[in-house]
Amino acid sequence: MPDEPKVVDRYGASYGHFTSDVYSEIRRQAFGKDIGQNSWLTLDELERFISFLNLTTSSRVLDVGCGSGGPALQVSRTTGCEVVGVDVREGCPRHREPDGRRGALRLARDLQARRRG
Repeated sequence: MPDEPKVVDRYGASYGHFTSDVYSEIRRQAFGKDIGQNSWLTLDELERFISFLNLTTSSRVLDVGCGSGGPALQVSRTTGCEVVGVDVREGCPRHREPDGRRGALRLARDLQARRRG
């Protein structure tokens, strides 16, 4: 009987400590502000992108492949719109408000649970 291939969790290895203080400080140093980004996106770039969308408090945004959810949460904070973040990876979005809430990304957990159920 052949051996089962070894499964390597590359996502967990890269992002498993994403919310740690060290990673937060790296993002602050690299980008000027930590918005929970896991790409090279700066706050200025995100704000420019937000302005193109003309979002209002009645807008709803679906962020497919949101990863950490940090930039999506920033969109919600800036515009007051509702943002639903979904990601194929269980445990995403990871970014939380300082008080521990997931803010506008709360629905992402509900959608993931329905997908699995």
